[in-house]
Amino acid sequence: MTATRFIIAIVVAATLGGCAQQIDMAKVKQHQLEVQKMQTLVFDTNNKNAIIRGVIAALQELDFLISNADTEHGMITAKKFGTYPIDMTVTIQTVSSTRILVHAIAQNNLNTLEEPALYDRFFTTLKSYIPENLRATQ
Repeated sequence: MTATRFIIAIVVAATLGGCAQQIDMAKVKQHQLEVQKMQTLVFDTNNKNAIIRGVIAALQELDFLISNADTEHGMITAKKFGTYPIDMTVTIQTVSSTRILVHAIAQNNLNTLEEPALYDRFFTTLKSYIPENLRATQ
């Protein structure tokens, strides 16, 4: 009998506990979209090699050390050391015959950094290494 009461108490507590914390999923999704937008840039080109070279040059200019450059799959990983170490992973994807998407994710201790200035600086530096005829569209 006491085991039944215990199980009922756990079920009731779990049910009430779930009601206590309501998450506004619309706000969560909006935030995720905003973060993804600041982490992404699209170039009007099919010259993936030029974009990869630009990504590597931009990371190096920003004092990142390249730890892996998988040019075949379009993934560059780099690390910036200091009091606030940053791991950066950049993927370069062909999204159409004339467009390439660059997506950068910066992390500190496995926590994604959501600082717009960090991504703005990276993408501004990247643009400076890309020939004008291949510049970003968004």
